[in-house]
Amino acid sequence: MADSQQITESADQEPDLTITDKVFLDVGLCPEGLRTDRTLGDTSAMCSDATPLGRVTIGLYGNLVPQTVSNFCSAVKSGLYTGTLWSKVLPGEYIQAGQQGSRRTGAVDIHAPENVLSRNQEVLSSKAFRMSHSRPGTVSLSIGTNDDDPGIRQRPGYRNTEFVITTGPGPALSLDGDNIVFGRVLQGYDTMTAITSVPTFKPFNERIISFNKLASFLRDDRADRVRAKWGKPLKAVVITAAGMV
Repeated sequence: MADSQQITESADQEPDLTITDKVFLDVGLCPEGLRTDRTLGDTSAMCSDATPLGRVTIGLYGNLVPQTVSNFCSAVKSGLYTGTLWSKVLPGEYIQAGQQGSRRTGAVDIHAPENVLSRNQEVLSSKAFRMSHSRPGTVSLSIGTNDDDPGIRQRPGYRNTEFVITTGPGPALSLDGDNIVFGRVLQGYDTMTAITSVPTFKPFNERIISFNKLASFLRDDRADRVRAKWGKPLKAVVITAAGMV
């Protein structure tokens, strides 16, 4: 009886949203999607003269999901995100960054996270998924919305680095139960607005959207690959710098 009462009381407690750490993300815009003038030995296709869009400062809930926050801080401090792209922009919903792939195309290097981040056991805990995406500026680890290639996710050393920030004005309830909320934006909503103003790849009409839904219902994996490209910025939106505040 005592154990049952303790569990009930724990479930009824308000989540601890104390800000334990702060990070910043500086954002810039390249005039084109990717550079075509790379020389031999140049490992990045990102422009070197990105137009600054501003800074986003994020407060992290280290008491709520300590391992997720610890990994995010380690990723920031080690430079995993610096020079990588915002891979998806869905105005009115969220912006997404941290996708893994080739560093040449602005992704997080697929081999780097396993050397920097610990295996996150919180992805296996239902308690870690209880927070809602009810307010703009909510930051969460992409689990259900993860766009990493299945081949990358199946690697033994895979560590999730992809995250989203909700943009508002309304809630993004479709993310609830799928992602781990680990922080909120403290400053930089004007920068987020600038990011959502960048043109993106979109389906041409409702017929294409309906056809994609049908293909997904029929478990055609091509539907997921096509849908993953929706919201991709037509210009390179880059995290030019990242660090602890």
